[in-house]
Amino acid sequence: MWTEAERAAIERSGRSASSVEQQVRLLRGGGAAAVLSRPCTLGDGILMLDEVRAIALEALWAEAAAAGRFSAFVPASGAATRMFDSLTRLLAVSEGPLSIERVRRLGALDKAVDRAARVLEDLPELALWPILEGQLAELGVTVDARDLRPVVQAMCAPGGLASLPKALLPFHRYEDGTVRTPLEEHLSEAQATVGDQHGSVRVHFTLHPSHQPAARGVIDAWPDAARFAVSFSEQDPSTDTVALQGDKLVLGDDGGLVLRPGGHGALLGNLAATGGDVVLIKNIDNVVHDHVRSAIVKWRRRLAGLLVEVERAVHGAVRDLHEGRRGAVAEAQRVWADVVGGAGPAPSTAAELLAALERPIRVCGMVPHDGQPGGGPFWCADGSRQIVEKAQVSTDDAEQHAILERSSHFNPVDMAVSLRDAWGRPWDLDRFTDPSAVILTQKLHRGRPMTVLELPGLWNGGMAGWISVFVHMPREVFQPVKTLADLLVPPHRLGAPL
Repeated sequence: MWTEAERAAIERSGRSASSVEQQVRLLRGGGAAAVLSRPCTLGDGILMLDEVRAIALEALWAEAAAAGRFSAFVPASGAATRMFDSLTRLLAVSEGPLSIERVRRLGALDKAVDRAARVLEDLPELALWPILEGQLAELGVTVDARDLRPVVQAMCAPGGLASLPKALLPFHRYEDGTVRTPLEEHLSEAQATVGDQHGSVRVHFTLHPSHQPAARGVIDAWPDAARFAVSFSEQDPSTDTVALQGDKLVLGDDGGLVLRPGGHGALLGNLAATGGDVVLIKNIDNVVHDHVRSAIVKWRRRLAGLLVEVERAVHGAVRDLHEGRRGAVAEAQRVWADVVGGAGPAPSTAAELLAALERPIRVCGMVPHDGQPGGGPFWCADGSRQIVEKAQVSTDDAEQHAILERSSHFNPVDMAVSLRDAWGRPWDLDRFTDPSAVILTQKLHRGRPMTVLELPGLWNGGMAGWISVFVHMPREVFQPVKTLADLLVPPHRLGAPL
């Protein structure tokens, strides 16, 4: 099967031939496409909370928070590089001096460059401006509105701001002159959502080891730093995946396998390793300025409170079934109908109910769809509720595409998850993953396309076997920063209303 060079590369990598063969089969055949039944909508798979219930859930959150049940998990390994794409695009499509007027003209022809024009016009308004000024001074670069090319080059150059991890890029400016990174904004949010009765706050960031010392320095300088128990981990290199060009493994200049990170699905082990009980998960770039944080905090508390409510019902039913209590089957059927049901036949025996209910639980916020990329909530053909990415659906199936297009909500990655069973024992999360829910993407290597394998995503295929509850949240609670221009909108600017 393998050429001599491929066989040698596999041996050098320390990986088993069978594991590489498994990945190659997926690269050649693709994963199993998700089969959608219909979108989850309000009243049909997505819960709408009324104010009375929301207040009750906030009380459940307060009780569990005081008991120290909560922690936060923040995938934070992403680089800031993509935020600077409009600037690197500007450098690629132009030569010579770059005045604002010229950038505007280029932007009229290229949407990406138009975002660059907005950034350059308001550059001093960004929280990163003081750091950029210092870097420019060290380089001997004078800011000249008639030619901003040297400024753009400094930002995008190796070692420039674009080289930082997104977690450590200055996002927000405050009245006292301080600036905050996303990492610091997550600390602020965690204080309000996962802190216990003693003020202790547990937060875990997935971050490359090379960036962890800088992150630790930021955390140590945070007010009340002693109250924070912050931990870090990196994506396990053993979860990296091979790539193909044609039918051949991609090899590097040294003859070794070209390996790529397996995507955020590789973080399932990191999540389990935190030893958390109830964990709030949110992406590193979905943060806001303090002055508009109250709505976000309120909704995150509600998600956590609903998780506690669902967990109590499910775990109580599971314990009663195991103990054979009178009426346990009928009560478990009621719990199943309230939490899991909606499609497919209801379990009728204790064994069937235990198979349906003995699973990790997650409560996921869903916001109204406005064209944002990302997965959405769907009922699948097997009767389960799933978060499904567009790449998981067959593009050749007109019916499936039509279901995809009818989606009313999408997944902002804002969830509360229960990692322990009815007796407080940690789940083996790998048991509840759909290994076929991989995604294939195309990247370039030496100027030629290669097919890259992403493992089942953390919140789609990685959690396919979980009990999933979807909750409507207002659109304003989702304020991600994908580009530098996003930092110029109100939720990220000092004193601007949401």
